Amino acid sequence: MRIIHTPMRIEDGVAEKTIAFMQKAGSKAHPYELWTMVQDVGQKRKIISAWRYPGVTKPRGEIALNFIRAELDNFLTEEVELPKPKPKLKKWFKPDKKMPSKKPWPKRKFQSFKDIKMGGM
Repeated sequence: MRIIHTPMRIEDGVAEKTIAFMQKAGSKAHPYELWTMVQDVGQKRKIISAWRYPGVTKPRGEIALNFIRAELDNFLTEEVELPKPKPKLKKWFKPDKKMPSKKPWPKRKFQSFKDIKMGGM
């Protein structure tokens, strides 16, 4: 799932209407890549295939960069209506009125442990 959520590279898939996501893994001495090919079906994303490629591949398609540039240009040219700020909440008391007086807590009768009846004993 990490490959799909945070890919290092996105390319056109080998099959029609698919996209391939890549994530690097391994070490500097022995690098490899994890690939996942997905297809969008309606509102869901269906995983077609997943594999590990030994070594490092050269970028094949610039689908991600071109798509991101186009989306960014569209976003920057659109006029977006900002939401209206929420009104400030009213205070729960009115400062010109007198605050209610605090009543002391009722005093409870002290009970020792000897006076407490234990159930079942």
